[in-house]
Amino acid sequence: MDVKKLGFIIITNETFAFNLVEEVVEKLSILDVNRAIIKLLPKVDETTLIKHYREHLINWNGKEGKSQVPSLGWPAVRNRFSSSVVLILLEGNKQSLSDEILQIKGNTYPERCRQNQIRIRGFNPTYNLMHSSDSAEEALKEAELYFSKKELEIGITFEEILNFILELDSIQKGGIRSNSDLENKVNKMCYWKQRIFDLFSSKTKEESRKISEELNFIKSNRSPEDVILYLENESILWSKLERDLYLSHLIIEEISGE
Repeated sequence: MDVKKLGFIIITNETFAFNLVEEVVEKLSILDVNRAIIKLLPKVDETTLIKHYREHLINWNGKEGKSQVPSLGWPAVRNRFSSSVVLILLEGNKQSLSDEILQIKGNTYPERCRQNQIRIRGFNPTYNLMHSSDSAEEALKEAELYFSKKELEIGITFEEILNFILELDSIQKGGIRSNSDLENKVNKMCYWKQRIFDLFSSKTKEESRKISEELNFIKSNRSPEDVILYLENESILWSKLERDLYLSHLIIEEISGE
């Protein structure tokens, strides 16, 4: 891994909620990337988030500098990262990758972005679709908060990563109108995560975790509440409403003996 060629991106949940994933992926696709790794998290815990923002150059209330303590805007930042996020570490073919990402991303404030920049579609300075590191050195420091040392040494093509993100978007925005829709969404997400696990575990020569088999096990041996917690912690069903619907589905199944 060439540290000077790194870039780090977090695509946050509002990008999916605002139906802007395809637009963001299209803009990112022009980057000259050698390899990349991806991780889906259900949320970023507060300890990690504080460490992250101590590394990141922030701007709150017109004051720039390295954050040593949570800023006045911390509650909004914490809420933003309490939902599912997609993490991507990229290794470019040249040393300007982080700068190129910053140019594509745009200013923290959407109203200050150019028309062709991603964040012009952001809602406000907090919910502005994505985060990226300010430099290659910060990209590595931030990535080390989320990826293991083994994960940092592997990677696949950026095109594959972008296709995974588009597929994830397609699954998550699928409408729910029946129990079968819910089951279908859960199964698709399990399959999506399984392919990620298989792909990267084969590169690290570690045994892959069979998430689909684990789901079958937990459904047959745990309470409905435990199943819902699993679906939340594995970032399979993202919204509370969907998890509540699935819980009611499991309870009715249990009561009816099906």
